[in-house]
Amino acid sequence: MHQNSLRLLRLINNILDISALDDNSLILYLQNYNVVNVIENLCTYANEYIEFKDISIIFDTDNEELFALIDYNKFEKIILNLLSNAIKFTPRKMNIFVNITYDTDYVYISISDNGIGISKENQAH
Repeated sequence: MHQNSLRLLRLINNILDISALDDNSLILYLQNYNVVNVIENLCTYANEYIEFKDISIIFDTDNEELFALIDYNKFEKIILNLLSNAIKFTPRKMNIFVNITYDTDYVYISISDNGIGISKENQAH
């Protein structure tokens, strides 16, 4: 029962976030975080749930520290959602690759896998 309540609460919060995006009222609580550290911790967390599928998350970056202004909760939700999708659709004994790079103005985060991918008709969405 408690698990279902938490799931429903997350669903409601997601709907509220989407609604706020639609009417440009989404509030971001930006703070300076080391995104390398944040993503590495999320990958470690996700690794605990993929052993049964014999999948590995390969985390790669040339940087120990890359700071960016992020809304931690929303950033965490996005990265965990991307990792979850990669885990869900990656075949057994395959890898998920997480890569972080940067240039002078941007941090680039790539999460890729060898899963089934998104159909051509849904890629436009």
